[in-house]
Parts: sequence; C-alpha cells; structure tokens
Amino acid sequence: LLIVLFYCFRKHHILATFLGWSLLSATLYLESYSFPAFLLRFFYNGKRGFLRGRAKYLFYFFYPLHLLLIYAVRLLLAG
Repeated sequence: LLIVLFYCFRKHHILATFLGWSLLSATLYLESYSFPAFLLRFFYNGKRGFLRGRAKYLFYFFYPLHLLLIYAVRLLLAG
C-alpha cells in the first residue's frame, strides 16, 4: 500500500511524505520511529547520489553481512 501511495503522489512530494509516514505510524506504534527515514525522503531531490563505479557495490555486501551479524548476536544472546 505504501508503494502505491508513493507512486500515486510522486508529483506531490510533501504530501506523499507525510501520508506515508502517517500510514506507517497508524499501522504499528514502533513505526513512528520511521519518521527520520521520511525526513530523508522529503529532502531527496531526485538526483543520483555521489557513489560512482565500484563503490556502490559496497552496499550490496554490507546489507547481507549486517543481517548475518544481527542473526549471530541473536543466537549468542538467545542461546
């Protein structure tokens, strides 16, 4: 639903940002912590970021590695 909302209001940047945040906040209390992400989206200007070439592949490795690290910590704490 959130993706459809962003698509429908892609021309109305501010409205899409706050509607998306309110939708997430209404669905679950913990989602109110998603507000910083919507601030980032609010200030996004539609231009490609600063990473060029091979540097962008760092994030392809970081994401699964940090999930594995979180899983390992969970296993250590849960026993």
